[in-house]
Amino acid sequence: MADTWNDEADVVVVGYGGAGATAAISAHDAGASVIVMEKDSGGGNTRLATNAFVCPINNGAAREHLRILSAGTITEEIIEVFLNWSAKNTDFIKELGGEILPVTPGPTFAELPGSETMLRF
Repeated sequence: MADTWNDEADVVVVGYGGAGATAAISAHDAGASVIVMEKDSGGGNTRLATNAFVCPINNGAAREHLRILSAGTITEEIIEVFLNWSAKNTDFIKELGGEILPVTPGPTFAELPGSETMLRF
């Protein structure tokens, strides 16, 4: 028998990893009512994959690193948007009252040029 619900919200976030948490917080702060759905207890993919988040240094080396990682499958505009926003991750966490701690290991693909710009916290 399937569970049903009758709740309503302006925004429904499916998955509560780093991206889902950020989406839910941002929607809430913009005045939306939010429902978060997560299939696992304790969080989503960020916790399972690395238990960390990336806050890259927004520079040419980071752009080159992302170009190599994507093998030409994403546009320069997407790279630029990713770097502009993800470079603000530590500030966002601090604004929420969180503590920022560097984690090891370092970059996933340390042998690639620009990997030193992919800081993990």
